[in-house]
Amino acid sequence: MGLMISRKTGFYGMGSGFRVTINGKSQGNIRNEETKEYEVPEDQLTGSLQISFSLLKSKPYYYDLRKNPQLQLEVVMNPAVVLIYLFLFAALIFVAWNLLLLIAALAAFSIFLAFMLQQAFLIREVAK
Repeated sequence: MGLMISRKTGFYGMGSGFRVTINGKSQGNIRNEETKEYEVPEDQLTGSLQISFSLLKSKPYYYDLRKNPQLQLEVVMNPAVVLIYLFLFAALIFVAWNLLLLIAALAAFSIFLAFMLQQAFLIREVAK
């Protein structure tokens, strides 16, 4: 029994491998547009999966291989993170002429980073 994981994150982290962690143990890296199968021991048919890259992480995905023995998962960038990041980046550029607005934009960007670093990637089941 195993987990089949495909990474489809587009140009984000394209040249780098994302760390795959199953039940708290690192299982190596997965590269962009790569699909890997990870065998899971019989005593770990339920557990958690997390993807990370530098400070960016996914929320843990909890699986149960007793219900679905050949689970197929896909890792993608969280679209909310991408949109908010682009908006805040643009805001930083446009408010650079005013120090108070720049400080407010930097504060908003810092808050965004604190909340979104732990959910930068989405792990979802692939429809068969």
